[in-house]
Amino acid sequence: MTPTVVEHLEGVALPQEPAGERACRAPYSGEYSHLGKPAGHRLPQGTTEGCNPHGLPRVEFRKRTNMPLEIDLSQKIVVVTGASSGMGAEIAVTVARAGAAVIIVGRDESRLKLTRDAVLSVGGRCAEVLVDLNLPDAPTAVVRAALDNFGGLTTVVHSAAVFASGPAIKSSVDELTRLLEVNVRAPYALTVAALPHLRASTGASVIFIGSVSGGKGFPDVAGYSSSKGALESLVRSLAVEEGPHGIRVACVVSGTVRTPMTGPRFADPGFERRATARVPLGRLGEVSDIAPAVAFLASDLACYVTGVSFPVDGGVLAG
Repeated sequence: MTPTVVEHLEGVALPQEPAGERACRAPYSGEYSHLGKPAGHRLPQGTTEGCNPHGLPRVEFRKRTNMPLEIDLSQKIVVVTGASSGMGAEIAVTVARAGAAVIIVGRDESRLKLTRDAVLSVGGRCAEVLVDLNLPDAPTAVVRAALDNFGGLTTVVHSAAVFASGPAIKSSVDELTRLLEVNVRAPYALTVAALPHLRASTGASVIFIGSVSGGKGFPDVAGYSSSKGALESLVRSLAVEEGPHGIRVACVVSGTVRTPMTGPRFADPGFERRATARVPLGRLGEVSDIAPAVAFLASDLACYVTGVSFPVDGGVLAG
C-alpha cells in the first residue's frame, strides 16, 4: 500500500521525547514530510520500518512549485558572534531584517550597543551578550541567553575572528596559538554547547565565516590561513555527523573585505591595488556582500545545502 504523505507544518512544537522513544519529525518545515506518519508520531525503541540508514524517520522530498523565493527568518533564533563591528554587525542586522530574533555576541560593550540599536532600528528582536568567547563559561552563557530571551536556538553564525599577517619566518608559535584559539577553538566550543538545542529545533544550521586564504595560498598569512582551512574541514565533518539530526553546517568563504579587522592591511598603499587585481569581478568585497549569503544559508531556502564552502569572493577561488 502506498503510504500517505503528511506535511509537517511550521510552528508546530513537538513535545519532549520520553525515554525509549524517538519523535518522527521533519527537519525542515514545509519542505519534507513523513511517509505515512503525522508530525510528532512516535516510533518505539528498535523500530526500523520507515527509517533512513541512520535509524531516524525516513523522509520524502515533496517538490513545491509555489514556494516563495524570499528569505524569511521569522521562525529563526540566531546567535551571531563577532557582532560588535564589521561583518558580524552587518550579519546581525541583515538576519534581523529578515525576521530573525538575534543574540549578538561581542567583547566591546559600546560597539555592541551600536549593533543592538541598528537591529532594533529595522524592527528586529535582540539580546546581547558581552563576553570573551575564549573563557570557559562563555559558550554556556551564549546559549543560555538564547533560551532565556527567546525560548530556543535554531542557528549559530560564527563571525568572530582575529587576523595576523607577516612572513612565517618572523612569526611565533604564540601568534599561531592565538589564531587557532579564537578562530577554531572558540567556535568549536560554542557549537558543541549549542548542539543539543539545535537538535531539538526545526531547520537548524551552523554557519562559519571562512576566507579564500583557507583554500588558496597567499603570502604572509600562513597562520591565519591554517585557522580558516581548519574551519572548512570542521564544516564537512560536522555536516556528516549532524545531518541525520536535521542540522545543516556550511561555511561562507569570504574574499577580501574592508573591516576593522582587516583595516591595518589597507595602510599599505599598494595592498588594495594588488588585492583587487586578483578579483575577476574587479572590486573588493563589502560586508553587505557577505551578509545576504549567511541569511540565505540560515533560511529554509537552503534546506538541502550542507557540508559546503560557499565562496563569496568575486571569483578569486576560480582564478
